Amino acid sequence: MKNKNLFALVLAGVLLFSVFATGCSGGSKATPEDPVLVEKNSIDAYENILSSFEVSGGNVKFPDNYGGAYLNEERRLVILIVPSGSFQTAVSEFISSAKIKDADDIIFQEARYSLQYLNDLMDQLNGLFLSNYSNPESIWSEVPGFSLLENMNHISIYINDIDDSKIERFKTEVYDSEAIVFAS
Repeated sequence: MKNKNLFALVLAGVLLFSVFATGCSGGSKATPEDPVLVEKNSIDAYENILSSFEVSGGNVKFPDNYGGAYLNEERRLVILIVPSGSFQTAVSEFISSAKIKDADDIIFQEARYSLQYLNDLMDQLNGLFLSNYSNPESIWSEVPGFSLLENMNHISIYINDIDDSKIERFKTEVYDSEAIVFAS
């Protein structure tokens, strides 16, 4: 899956830079609170999770309750979980299905939308954008960009000179979902 490769590549680049910077500054031996070690452990944990859901050829099939992942400001891995009942039960099920041996350093956060839902919605929006962006009568002519933000668990739609009428027009003509957040 494209997201897996891009995420792993970006995280690997950041990790290499961090290791290089620490080495050049005469950094000391890593401690549990060493930001480089924390980041490395987060990346390792994420790669292990990805590999546990890999189906074939690098494609990843996540469980339905997986909402995404990101590194927080402290460089700790945050896994978003969409509970169908108890959040703790959903986390336990995810830990089991991902074959996570030690979840102590992973932060689990409740999410509203699965990554699969957000990816499917992005695919629909991409298709609609490509079909309509050159039409000056389309609301898409007012949209300079849109993106899936895993850490926010939503899709941001950017609208030029945003106002309530443009938001309503987008919802009516394109798609109305609470997973879409509008910005300028």
